[in-house]
Amino acid sequence: MEEKSQNLQQSIDFFESKCFTTYKEWLDSNLILRKQSALFLFHHIDNFVTTHSDTLQMERFLYLEKLFELALELKLVQVAKIILYQFSENFGKETKITKMQAQLSEIADTDRAHEFYKVLIISNQDDRVSLKKYIGLLKSSFSIVQEDLKKLIEMWNEYLKVYMDDHEAWYELSDVYLLASNYTKAVYCLEEVLIHQPNNFNIYTKLGDILCTLNTAEAAVNAVKYYSQSVLIHPTPRAFWGMVTAINIYLRYSKGKDENSNIFPTKEKLRSMLKIAKINLENFYSKSPIKFSFENFCEI
Repeated sequence: MEEKSQNLQQSIDFFESKCFTTYKEWLDSNLILRKQSALFLFHHIDNFVTTHSDTLQMERFLYLEKLFELALELKLVQVAKIILYQFSENFGKETKITKMQAQLSEIADTDRAHEFYKVLIISNQDDRVSLKKYIGLLKSSFSIVQEDLKKLIEMWNEYLKVYMDDHEAWYELSDVYLLASNYTKAVYCLEEVLIHQPNNFNIYTKLGDILCTLNTAEAAVNAVKYYSQSVLIHPTPRAFWGMVTAINIYLRYSKGKDENSNIFPTKEKLRSMLKIAKINLENFYSKSPIKFSFENFCEI
């Protein structure tokens, strides 16, 4: 930590010795690329605005807005309040100020944030960001009783009728369906997420987990497919354990199923998949101080 602080201070000292244009170009590039940490950028913007306030004039508010966003990211509430006050003093009650108040209230007072987003939606019904925030905040204020969950589901569905490309909203809706124990619709929502994020291995794994809870042969087969896709993209112990679990569920409930059909896998194929899972899990736990034996969990 001390070394990082020294590197940050050295960087600030270096650019303080440079001209305004050089510092600005470097800072703008780093804000776009975001290769540096939020804390690193926060201190540099703060230093840049303080050092070159007269040269920046009104342009400094562009950097203060970035500083405000980073302050929120770092949970520096008091700093964010000071920046917000500067904006309010210069721009009055513009929509941007209301949005900043809403963002700050998400950390300090969610009920107040909800009211701010309500105001923004009333003033502009096409404000997609505020509408999404408004619905998202409802989740924290609602209980898990069916009536509240039903209202939340209805609101997300109405939102997605207009913004069908919002994969984050589909994911949020899937979580609400899970709370309501509607696993089929939760799966549907996550499959919509995959349309926009086909390489998100975590979604494939989560789909496998949900299907395993159904405890049916058909669901277990589909779970194995999702876990298999997950490990193809990024192998993880969770996905391999999921694969083992799904295969065990299938073997338990597949009596009488037609192994020659295209729907249900053969036992030979399942044994091959278990061997693959065994090898990978043993590799994952090879350096573990606890002795791992796959046979304690499953027979091949």
